[in-house]
Amino acid sequence: MRATCKSKLSDIGKILDEIKRVSKDIGAIVIFIGVVRSNGGNVLRLEYEAHPDLADKVLAKIGEEIKEKYGLMDVIIEHKVGKAEVGENVMIVAIAAKHRAEAFEAIKEIVNRIKKEAPIWKKEVTKTKAYWKVE
Repeated sequence: MRATCKSKLSDIGKILDEIKRVSKDIGAIVIFIGVVRSNGGNVLRLEYEAHPDLADKVLAKIGEEIKEKYGLMDVIIEHKVGKAEVGENVMIVAIAAKHRAEAFEAIKEIVNRIKKEAPIWKKEVTKTKAYWKVE
């Protein structure tokens, strides 16, 4: 189980290799990748800030709780901080499980909880203004 905020997310291939090493009994790996979208060409970039002491702890707590709830084999969570251009990955959640059913349910719950609970703030910079988004 690994959870962190960082200025440069890991290569998705390296995350996949890392999570596969957990067990030979993995039957499903589900990966969510959040990407900056242009919203019809209006968004120029996003800027993320995270609470320096709490963000990693909250991400880890969410990951551990979901891992236990669904009996997952491993969870990796990475969230970007700093500037993110259109098309750039900003969140990666990888889940290893014995079966796909619990992996699909778990990934949805983790992503939704991160958006609601993690002390991570997003500023949207558009062609005409910049403002903090509230989920």
